[in-house]
Amino acid sequence: MLAANLFNQGTFVMLKPLSVAVAALSLSTSVFAQAPSEIPSITLTTEGPVTSMRPHVASQELSPAHDRVARIKVEIELRTDRELTPWQVDNYSQYDASVLSYKATFFDDAGDIVELGYPEVFQANIDDQVYADEQVFEDDYTGAWMNSEYVQNDQYYSSRLIINSPNEILHFVDGNLRIKEVLPEQPSYYASALLNGESNQFIWYYFSTDFLVYGAQLVDADGDGIADADDQCPATLEGDTVWFDGVNSGVTNHVDANGCAISDHYASCEAEAQSGGLMGYSGPSYCETQMGYQLYRAGLIDYTELRMLRNAL
Repeated sequence: MLAANLFNQGTFVMLKPLSVAVAALSLSTSVFAQAPSEIPSITLTTEGPVTSMRPHVASQELSPAHDRVARIKVEIELRTDRELTPWQVDNYSQYDASVLSYKATFFDDAGDIVELGYPEVFQANIDDQVYADEQVFEDDYTGAWMNSEYVQNDQYYSSRLIINSPNEILHFVDGNLRIKEVLPEQPSYYASALLNGESNQFIWYYFSTDFLVYGAQLVDADGDGIADADDQCPATLEGDTVWFDGVNSGVTNHVDANGCAISDHYASCEAEAQSGGLMGYSGPSYCETQMGYQLYRAGLIDYTELRMLRNAL
């Protein structure tokens, strides 16, 4: 395989020691040690200042636009299919068909985007010839290589990200790259990106990463921001505010951490009344009168909203 050959030829060691101690590591709350099987893919985002860059072939030259580049941001969409089977090459494990897309964005010192002629997103079409679409990991869990190479309309495209983490910031679960839940106080790691677009020039970009995070692409059928796998109310009742029998309470239909909106909680009272044969009773049920207090104690509503709900019942 191409990746194996590149490793054996020493491509990986082209990363010169650019380890930079990072004072702050930004991680979102969506970081997890193991991707649920319900999530088809995750996006790894890494960003940091560019420390150096050079053409992959010595005879090529960098464009004048490169002088403006100060930062790089790389986003890679990775499959989380646990059935991906690796094959071993020396001390590396390779997982084919695991890189779905690759995006690299360059910025100058002012934070403005620098256009370098690369595609907005490196992503092969279903009928394109794909040479590589893989993750390759070092067995000692200190490095990861994510690679995509394909031909589209007779043009060869290549994108590659290599992350080296000497302090073992990364680890691998079921063959998938993960950020450890417990990190060193002063982590240090560096990365490099190799890109090739229509210019047919391979350029290495070395950068010290001060931003490394996973964002989950959640399956969220009811659109309430809670993944279906964790949603206790997968069919959240719609409505910006809470209504009772045609009466608008004016209270925002807040959604709790379990994916249940206020309207869902009151609907559970109605379901309870139906199961108990109490639907002939006029006025709010005991469950409904107490529900507002439960929501208030849970911090989902404030006291003013509590009174608005009670008045609308």
